[in-house]
Amino acid sequence: MIYLALKIVEFEACRSRELLNIMLIEEPEAHIHHHIQKTLFEGLNLQKNYTQILMTTHSVHLAEVSENISDECIKIV
Repeated sequence: MIYLALKIVEFEACRSRELLNIMLIEEPEAHIHHHIQKTLFEGLNLQKNYTQILMTTHSVHLAEVSENISDECIKIV
């Protein structure tokens, strides 16, 4: 969890609006409690982020959290 948090901070520090910023997160639920999954997802701040985020998950908890975000910001496949 600490490693993932540090990588997100590093990514935020390096990103630029002029470039195409893409963050890939594969199955964050694999080693994270569902409460922390929810916090992580909300912490990505999708509304104000100029970054394309692609996340793969099997977590029902992340899907539930995503229902509260506008369709412009998130697509579930």
